[in-house]
Amino acid sequence: MIHAYVGLGSNLGDREGTLRAAVGRLRNVPETKVLRLSTLRNTEPVGYVDQPRFLNGAVELETGLSARGLLDVLLELEQAFGRNRAAVAPQGPRRKGVGGDLAREARLIRAMSHLDELDEFEAELELRLKKEYTAVFGLFRYCVLTQDATYLCNRLDLAQVSQPNYPFFHLRMEDVWVWDKNRPTRIIPRAEVWTSSDVTVEELRGEGEDSHLTAESLAEKIGESLSADDDL
Repeated sequence: MIHAYVGLGSNLGDREGTLRAAVGRLRNVPETKVLRLSTLRNTEPVGYVDQPRFLNGAVELETGLSARGLLDVLLELEQAFGRNRAAVAPQGPRRKGVGGDLAREARLIRAMSHLDELDEFEAELELRLKKEYTAVFGLFRYCVLTQDATYLCNRLDLAQVSQPNYPFFHLRMEDVWVWDKNRPTRIIPRAEVWTSSDVTVEELRGEGEDSHLTAESLAEKIGESLSADDDL
C-alpha cells in the first residue's frame, strides 16, 4: 500500500463545495481509503496575482494503486471538475487542482509532470523519496515546484523575465531544503535558479505565523549536515 498526501486547491466558484466534492470522489476510488482531511486555508496567489484567492487543503490517502495509476485517477478527477491544463495560463485561476505527497499541502503527483517518461519502478521510487518531506514540510513558508526539482524555503523572490524568444523565471531562495531527480536531498542557506519551465509556488503559512527558521537550525533539528553549496 502507498501512503500519500494529495493537495487540493481552487479559486473559482464555490471553492469549498468543490474541494469537498472532490474528496467525496476520492472516497470512491478503488483500492483507496481517505484517512484524513486537513483544514482548508485561504492563500494569496503567487506569481500571477491578478486572480481570486485560493482555498487549499490536503487529503491523506492509503492506496493500493501504483504511482502511475494514482496519477491517472487524479488527472481524470481534475478534468471532471472542469480544469483544462492546456487552456489555463500557468499559475492562473482554476476550479480545482490536485496533487500529492508532502505533509499539509503536498503536491507530489502534480509536481511529477515527467511521470509519462518514467517506468513503473522509477515512479514508485519517486513516491517513496517524496515521503522524506513529511517531517520538515510544515517548517517552511513556501513550496516551489519546477520541472526537475522541488524546493522548500522561508524566503522567496520570484521574477518572470520576459524575452521575445525565451522567457524564463528567476528565483532567489533562502533557508532551502531541496530535492531533485539527480542528487540527494540537501539543506543549503541560499539557492538561485533560472528556469524556462513552469513554476508553481504555494504559500504554506502567512508571514509572521512562525518564527524565522535558519538552514543551520533546521539541519540541527532533523539531524542532517548543511551543504556548503549556495547555488544550484
